[in-house]
This record gives sequence, structure tokens and C-alpha cells, in this order.
Amino acid sequence: MNEAAMITIVAAALGFAYTGFTGKGLFSSSPTHGAAPTADTTTPPRITFEQARDLFLSGNAFFIDARHEYDFSLGHIKGAVVIPPQGFDGT
Repeated sequence: MNEAAMITIVAAALGFAYTGFTGKGLFSSSPTHGAAPTADTTTPPRITFEQARDLFLSGNAFFIDARHEYDFSLGHIKGAVVIPPQGFDGT
């Protein structure tokens, strides 16, 4: 039990260190939640869960799942299309 606790603590410390050095995630300086859409065409706009649900229920959305095929096979949004991460960079 002590080993599991130690592994968890080390993993959390490494995760915080990584996000701290890269400025991503919890330590991001740019607001991501509730931010107004920007003119940046390379990054899709973020939407809330409620907006995604409404789009899904209306049938006016196309969902892309960017996880590995194994994870996709474990469960996904009905009608979603899987495009694994390795498909984005041409490899």
C-alpha cells in the first residue's frame, strides 16, 4: 500500500512539474473556460457540455474522436468518427 501511495505522489509531482514548465493545463496563462471566440482559425472554438449536447441532439454536429482506436472501441459518442492521434501528423 505504501508503494502505491508513493507512486501516486511521484506521478502527481511529475505532472505538476511538467505543466508548470510547459505552461499548459492548470498553469496556463491563457483563459480557456468561458473565453470569447478568437479569430485564430487553427484552434477550434471551445464549447460547453450543454452546447455539445444540444448540437448532438439536433443532429447538427459531427463528432471526431481523437483517441487511439482501442480507447474508441471501449466507448464513444454515437456516430463519432475515430481519427487516431498518429493520423494528424501523417505517420
